Amino acid sequence: MSLESLLARRKRIISEIDKINTMKRGTLNEQYLKVAHKNSEPVLKGPYYVFSRSVNGKTTGRRVKIKDVQILKEDIAAHKAFVKLMDEFVEITEQITDIVRFENIDTKKK
Repeated sequence: MSLESLLARRKRIISEIDKINTMKRGTLNEQYLKVAHKNSEPVLKGPYYVFSRSVNGKTTGRRVKIKDVQILKEDIAAHKAFVKLMDEFVEITEQITDIVRFENIDTKKK
């Protein structure tokens, strides 16, 4: 890719990141409880939703109300998109660095 196209893509990435207003790191898990009944097979009750994430090497979790599940899924997806964009940003910036440092091209606008 040319330097100009790399710089343009990097600007688009920054613009896409700027559109992310909310995000959450973690996962949303669907859980069921086995409820035992006298003289019959256990019955699965649920689903219950649990949001979990790792903080300083420790996993924490909390139950999520049904009404909050969709918005939490969107926030988790936003974080995944953010991570992907940041990875691409780093990759593109490294390519720009290679061009600028090793090919002595001036990136400053005149």
